Amino acid sequence: MENNKTAIGLQSIAFTNPAYIQEYYSIVGKKEGQGPLGKYFGHVESDDMFGCNTWEEAESTLQAETVKLLLNRSGVSASDIRYVFAGDLLGQLMATSFGLADYNIPLFGIYGACSTMGEALSLGSMTVAAGYADRVLTLASSHYASAEKT
Repeated sequence: MENNKTAIGLQSIAFTNPAYIQEYYSIVGKKEGQGPLGKYFGHVESDDMFGCNTWEEAESTLQAETVKLLLNRSGVSASDIRYVFAGDLLGQLMATSFGLADYNIPLFGIYGACSTMGEALSLGSMTVAAGYADRVLTLASSHYASAEKT
């Protein structure tokens, strides 16, 4: 690691070829939409079930719909995305694997709980900066009634 001029200390990296966020999109529930950040979300969904029969299916639909709207907004097609770095809080990445299956993009599953989005962004940006992909997609989801249900 000492010879890697992009490493800064033990936890930081300065990219020689920096990656950047081309586009973003988010879908939230009605409570998030009513909060102080409500105007910054791409879509506020009023149906917590997303028209589905189970909470887990709803979370998969949430992920699939977010990716669809992101791709539409960015003008990028799924075939332009080299990898997906994504996760959820369900066992074995259920929502992620089912929600993203139809996109046929190689998936790196992230098991970071609250750190999932940060990990996805870090790993995705390192992959792009290292030249292994031109475009990646990073995604995290958490549905209050699936992973956080009591």
